[in-house]
This record gives sequence, structure tokens and C-alpha cells, in this order.
Amino acid sequence: MSIARPLRQLTRAAVAFAAGETGLPMPPPRNDEIGELAAAFRVMMQRRREAEERVRQLADDLAEGRRRLADILDSVPAVVFEHWSMTDCRRNFVSSHVETMYGYTPEEWLSTPDFFAGRIHPEDRPEVLERAARQFAGNQVDGKQVFRWITKDNRVIWCETQAPSSATPTTGPPAFAASPWT
Repeated sequence: MSIARPLRQLTRAAVAFAAGETGLPMPPPRNDEIGELAAAFRVMMQRRREAEERVRQLADDLAEGRRRLADILDSVPAVVFEHWSMTDCRRNFVSSHVETMYGYTPEEWLSTPDFFAGRIHPEDRPEVLERAARQFAGNQVDGKQVFRWITKDNRVIWCETQAPSSATPTTGPPAFAASPWT
């Protein structure tokens, strides 16, 4: 029995498997070490296909969970948002109520550097940013702030933000909720 051909097939299969392929032809079953190796490859490819299917299902479940959460947050009559810091441009989320409340689209909020800080009334900005910086640094400060905000149509309105948690390496950025203050 020749081993050259089955070894070439297994070599090609190993290279293809390393590149992410899993539906590869294997040498026919044999009762020797080459057969055992081919059987091990078949099991490995099957387990990888199963693992990839589990990952796809988990990704779908996560996407559906995010859609449901966004729907829930969008029904809250406040702006729910998440920031990494007041100076870091990474913003993960803002609910669609931002458009109703302030006139800005979620896309404007998420894509504009310093969006939040730039909309705080100039007289309130230093104190708001200083308190937010302490909050982001993990210092225990009351997460509630009341200040003036400039809407897209240049109205000045009072709003209240609440940050129920502080940023930490394990919890990530604080999540905030802003609502009109009356």
C-alpha cells in the first residue's frame, strides 16, 4: 500500500484547514497509521465546523439581544448614552431619543468629536467636565449633574444626567442617562 498519495492529501488538508477550510477530501479509510491520522483530521474538521456554527449562533443571538436592548432604550423618554471619557472620542451608544430631546441624530452624536462637551452651555462646561473627569477616573462622586445644554436649534435647556456606575478596567465606560430637567 502506497503512503505517498494519502500523505499528500493530508498535507494539503492540513494547509487548507489552517486557512479555515473544513470541507476537505480525506484519504479513504485505512487500517494503519495513515488511516488513524485521516480519521483524526475528519474529527478535527467536524468539531471545527460545529464550533464555527456555535459561534455564528452566538453572534446572531448577541445581535438580536442588542436590537432588543436598543428598542427598549429607544422607548425610554430620556437620552441613554455611553462614553469612555469626556476627551476620548470613543462613544459606543446613544439612544434615538437624542433627536426628540436635543434635535441631534444619533449619528451626529457618535461621529462628532467632543460632541457632548461642545453642547454644554459655556458657563456650565468647566464644572460639568471636571466632575465627569472625576467620575471617569473612578473617584466616587455623585453621578447626578444638572446643567444647561444647547440644542441643535440653539435653544438652551436644562438637563439632568445620571451616571450609575464609574469606569473601571473590568466594567468599561460609564453609562449615562440624560433627561429634561423641570
